Amino acid sequence: LMTKYFGAIGAAITWSSVQIILTVIYVYIINNRFLSNMKQFQYVLNDFIKPAFIAIIVAYLFHQFTYFSENRFGQLFWIGLSTSVTLISCVLLLVRKSEFIYLKNMIK
Repeated sequence: LMTKYFGAIGAAITWSSVQIILTVIYVYIINNRFLSNMKQFQYVLNDFIKPAFIAIIVAYLFHQFTYFSENRFGQLFWIGLSTSVTLISCVLLLVRKSEFIYLKNMIK
């Protein structure tokens, strides 16, 4: 229905909305069933809200600069660059130093 009126953007919005709703429901069910001793709010804050906030800020900043409306390769590059910046900034801002050291020791 959204694709008919809004094209690819409508399909992307529909797909992402459904995936967000399913993720929240499944994570809640799994945490209640298997990880009941874990605090739900801390989990949601650290694993969903903080990364989403960083991703929204990065997406907004990339939206403010250049938009390659005519060049498909430019659009692909811009999307790839924004995705890379989002992932790198989330890792650098949210992963603790002790976790980096633990992973470094595991690799050795």
